[in-house]
Amino acid sequence: MFRIGAFSKITNTTIRTLHHYEDLGLFLPYKHDELTGYRYYSSHQIKDLNRIKVLQEVGFSLAEIKEISSSHDQGFVENKLESRRNKLQEDIIEMEAKLQLLNSMSYEKKSFEKYHVSVKEIPARNVISVRKNVTDYYGEASLWDELYEKTTDNSVIFSDPYQCMTIYHDKEYKLEQIDIEVQISIDISKSRLSEDVYQCEPSFKMVSTVFAGDYNQMNQVCEVLAGWAEHHGLELSGVMVNIPIVSPAQSENANDWITEAGYIITEKE
Repeated sequence: MFRIGAFSKITNTTIRTLHHYEDLGLFLPYKHDELTGYRYYSSHQIKDLNRIKVLQEVGFSLAEIKEISSSHDQGFVENKLESRRNKLQEDIIEMEAKLQLLNSMSYEKKSFEKYHVSVKEIPARNVISVRKNVTDYYGEASLWDELYEKTTDNSVIFSDPYQCMTIYHDKEYKLEQIDIEVQISIDISKSRLSEDVYQCEPSFKMVSTVFAGDYNQMNQVCEVLAGWAEHHGLELSGVMVNIPIVSPAQSENANDWITEAGYIITEKE
C-alpha cells in the first residue's frame, strides 16, 4: 500500500484533490490508520481514480460521478453515459459550425470576388403560388410541399422553361411569423384553371447574383448585393427573392445546390 504522498505522485493527483474526493465520499483511502492519521491507498484503486478523472473530463459533475460510481444498476449507468455521449456529439456539431463561420471570415475578401452581381428583369408571368406566414425559415419546405399538391390536384402544365421562386415579403428581418411565398410559372393556355387558382404577376427588376453551395454563405451574398446596389445608386425594396436552379429537392448534396438570390429594386418615379 502507499501513503497519500506516494499515491499522489503515482496517480498524478494532488493531495488536496484526494482529500476533496474523500470529503465528498467519492474516493476513500483503502485504509486509515487511526493511531498515526496516515491514509493508505492500494494499487487496485488506481483504476477507479482514473475512471473518475475520465468522467470528470467528459463533463460529469462530481455529484454525478459519485452517483454513477455507487450505482449497481448497469442500465442506469449506461443511460447516463449515453446521455453524455449525445451531449458531446451536439457540442461537436455546434463547435464545427462555429469553426466554419470563423474560417469563412478568413476567406471573406477572396470569397466576395466570386459573386458576379447584375440587374435582372423578371418578366410578367402566370404563376400558381402558396403564400403564408410560417413559424421560421425552415417552414418554407412545407410551402413547397403544399404547392406541389396544388399543382398536382389542378393538373397544372408548367411553362417551358418554367421558373420556381421564393419571395420573402417582409420588409424587415423577422425570426417568426415570416411572410413567405413560393410560386412556379405555368402555361395558362394549356392549363384549364379557374382565375382563383393562379395569378398574373407583374414584371420587376432585381439586383441578383448566382452562387453555388449551401445557404450558410447567405450573409456574404446579402452584403455583396447591398454594397453593389449602393455603389450603383439603386434603392432596394427590402423584398428578397430566391430562384433555385438546383435545389435541395433535386439533390441532397449541398455542394450541388445552385441558387440565384436578389433584392427587388424600388423603381424611382
